[in-house]
Amino acid sequence: MNFHVKSIMLNYAFSWYDAVWFHVAPSNIRSQKSVEKFGAVFVKEEIIKLGRNPENWRCYRIYRSDWERSRAKAS
Repeated sequence: MNFHVKSIMLNYAFSWYDAVWFHVAPSNIRSQKSVEKFGAVFVKEEIIKLGRNPENWRCYRIYRSDWERSRAKAS
């Protein structure tokens, strides 16, 4: 998913919530770098059941204030 689409999704999410979480597979380095690029920070690695079976996920979070700051810098 490209940055523009993620921006649209985050703008919408932040109209309702103060923080957004991303759960990324530990082997998916590309997605880890992508979420870090727009300001999400790694918080923890955790076993979570998001589908049929519990799996290991890297959990990233971004706060609305951090997102707004990163957008202001990009302008």
